Amino acid sequence: MTVKKRQSIERQIVTRILTDAVHQGHEVAVSIDNGVSKVVKPTTDIEKILAGMFSVDDEHLLVYRNGTFCGWVYLVYGNDGWDVINDYTSNLEIVLEGANDLADQIADRS
Repeated sequence: MTVKKRQSIERQIVTRILTDAVHQGHEVAVSIDNGVSKVVKPTTDIEKILAGMFSVDDEHLLVYRNGTFCGWVYLVYGNDGWDVINDYTSNLEIVLEGANDLADQIADRS
């Protein structure tokens, strides 16, 4: 698989996470550490969230509801693409259902 294809798969899955989270009433922030920790503030603007992502090897999505932190998703880039979701808090299982299904479908085709 090419790097470009892997990155496309990672972006599809991450976009699905964000879309589902926002549609279920959540705000999402991104925690990035490239030597200096940076957190993109919680928002429902998916394009804004995506614009702050994919510049490091791993990131945390921080999920909020009504301004209250409710969980996280740990993303790791650079493997097979479909396995970008590395870990998450179990209370986000419903939010991640569509992204996990998408990842499974892509993995089955690989």
